[in-house]
Amino acid sequence: MVLNRLSRQLRTTLVERVAGRELPKEVVEEIIVKTDGVPLFLEELTKTVLESDLLTERHGRYVLSGPWRQLAIPATLTDSLMARLDRMGPFKRIAQIGATIGREFSYETLRAVANTPAEQIVAALNHLEEAGLIMRRGHPPDALYSFKHVMIQNAAHASLLHSERRKLHSRIVQVLSEMYPEKSEREPELLAHHLTESGQSEGAANFWLKAGKQAARSGANLEAIGHLRRGLSVVHASAGIPGADEMELELRIALGISLIAAKGYAVQEVEENYIRALELGHQLDDDEKVFAATRGLWVCHFIRADLTRAHDLSVELLRFAKRQRLSERPQPAQQTGYLIEAHRAIAMTMLYRGRFAASQHHLHRCINLYSPDLHSDLMERHGTDPGVVSRSYLGYLLWFLGRPDAARQHSEQAIANAEEIRHPFTLAFALVFGAYLCQHLRDVEGTRDHANRAMIIASEHNFLHWKQQATILRGWALTQLGETDEGLSQMRFGLDEYEAMDSWLAGCWFRCLLAEAYAKVGMRDAALRALDGALATARRTGDHSYLAEVYRLQGEIILSDGDPASVQEAEELFAQSLATARKQGALSWELRTAVSLARLSLEAGRREHASLLLAPVVGKFTEGFYTPDLKQAMQLVAELGTDTPAREQADL
Repeated sequence: MVLNRLSRQLRTTLVERVAGRELPKEVVEEIIVKTDGVPLFLEELTKTVLESDLLTERHGRYVLSGPWRQLAIPATLTDSLMARLDRMGPFKRIAQIGATIGREFSYETLRAVANTPAEQIVAALNHLEEAGLIMRRGHPPDALYSFKHVMIQNAAHASLLHSERRKLHSRIVQVLSEMYPEKSEREPELLAHHLTESGQSEGAANFWLKAGKQAARSGANLEAIGHLRRGLSVVHASAGIPGADEMELELRIALGISLIAAKGYAVQEVEENYIRALELGHQLDDDEKVFAATRGLWVCHFIRADLTRAHDLSVELLRFAKRQRLSERPQPAQQTGYLIEAHRAIAMTMLYRGRFAASQHHLHRCINLYSPDLHSDLMERHGTDPGVVSRSYLGYLLWFLGRPDAARQHSEQAIANAEEIRHPFTLAFALVFGAYLCQHLRDVEGTRDHANRAMIIASEHNFLHWKQQATILRGWALTQLGETDEGLSQMRFGLDEYEAMDSWLAGCWFRCLLAEAYAKVGMRDAALRALDGALATARRTGDHSYLAEVYRLQGEIILSDGDPASVQEAEELFAQSLATARKQGALSWELRTAVSLARLSLEAGRREHASLLLAPVVGKFTEGFYTPDLKQAMQLVAELGTDTPAREQADL
C-alpha cells in the first residue's frame, strides 16, 4: 500500500495526538515543516521535543520554558531514531540485541543471547516499551516483543559495531540451534540469515538452499527465489569456501525450478541460470546436475516453441539416459529416473511437432517406467510430478488420435493424482491440461471449470505460465457461453501476457481459439487475421499440432461471407487440412475436416462424394459416440443415408 506524505492538517493532528495535549504553535510549525509529512518522522520528532527541556506542562497544555529557539533537528529519520536510542542509556544494549534477533523476538531468546540478569532485562524492556520503541504480547517469561517499526529495528541494529554484530549473530545461531532445533528445521531461513550475518558462509549457503527448497515445495516461489539468490550471494562473496562450485550448482538447479514457476519457462533469466549450471556440472563431472541443467534448457526452448532446438536437447537427454543405464554409477531408481524424464521430453516435443504416434510411444515408455515409490524425488528435482505430467499429456494426445473417452479418463486420473500429491504447481499443470482436453471435446462448462480452478491456484502462488493459459481458456469458454465482450477481453489479455514472457508454445492454437470467438460475433476480418497469425506462428516455430484445424477454420470463415467465388478456395483449404490430419494420424482433426468438406459437397449436390468421404472416417471410431464432434458427424451420415459401424454401435 502506498502511503503518501500527510497533508498539513493531518500532520498537525498527528503531532497533537502524540503529544496528548496542546503544543505551542511555533513548535508544531517547526515539526511539521522539518518532517515533510513522513508519519514515523512526525511521531519520533514530536517525542524528541517532549523529552527535551524546552517545554513545561501548565494548565493541561505545554508552554515554552523560556524564549523559543529552534531545535537541533536531526537531518533524517534515521538520525532521529539513533538520537532516541542514545537517550535510552544502559537500556540501549537490550534494544540492540533484540534488533539483531529480528523484528520480533521472545523474552527467552533475548535472555539466552544477552546473558544478563533477568531483572535488568525486564527493566530495559519495560523502559523501551514505555518509550514506544517496542510492543509486548504476553508476560515474561512467555512474552513476545516486536519493534514498533522496522526502521527502529534497523537503527538499533546499525548502531552496533560490525565486530559486535557478527558476535551477536553467531551467539544467536548457537542459541537457536540448541534451544529451538525444531524451529530451525521449520524455518531454516532464520538460521541462514544469522549464519550469513555472522560470516559463517558455508553453513549459511546450506541453510539458504534448504530454505529455498522448502518454500518451493509449498508453492511460495518468490520467497524461494529470494532465499536461493541470498545463497548465491553468500557463495559469490566467499569464493574460497570449500565446495563453493558444488554449492553454486545445487543452488542454481533449485533456483531454475522456482524461476520457472514464478516467472515462466522461457524468460532469459531461466536460460542463463541453466547455462551456468550446465557449465558447472561439466566442470565438476556431476552427471545428475548435467542432466537437470540440460533438461532445464530443453523446457526453456520447448516453451519458446523453438522445437528444433528442443528436439535436439530431448534426444541428447535420451542418449545421456541410455549411457547411464549401461554405467554402474547411478542406482537403478536413478537410471530409470533419467529415462522417464528423457522419454517425456521427447514425447512432449513430438506432440507439438504433430508426430502423434511417436509421442504416444514415448509417453507409454515414461508411464510404464514410473513408480511413485521409486521416483518421488523427481518432482522436487525437476519441478513437476512426471507421473501426472505424462498422464495429462497422454490424455491430451489420445484426443488427437481419436480416443476421446480414454483421453478423458487419463485426464481425470492425472488431476486426481495431482490432488493426492498436494503439489500446487503439478496440480495447476493437470488442471490446465484438463481444460485443454475439455476445449477439444467442446465441453464448454468443463473448460471453464478447470480453467477457473487452475486460475485460483496459479493466482495464489503466482504461477504466471498457468495463469495466462487459464485466462485464455476461460475467456474462450465465456465467449461460447454468450459473454463475448468479457471473454474476448480475457483472451486477448492472456495471450499478450503469455507472449510477453517469450512463451510461444500452443500459440497457434490460442490464436485459433481467438479466431473462433471473433467469428462467433461476426468479426470475420479479425478472425482471418488471427488465423493468419496462427499460421505464421506454426511455420516459424514448427508447432504443427493444430495446423489441420487452422486450414479448416480458414475454409469455414471464408465460406461464411456467402460469396460463391469463395467455395473453391474453401474446398482447397479443407483438402489441405484433410491431408495434414491424415499425414499426422490425427483422426479427430480428420473427422472435423471431413464433416466440413462433406457439407460443402452436399450443398454442391455431390451427395455420393460426401458420403464416401465421411462414412469411412466415422467408421474408424470405436468410442466417443456422444461427443459433439461424433454426434454431428453421425447426424450428417444419417442425412446422407449411409450406415456406418460406428453409428450402429452408438444405436446399440
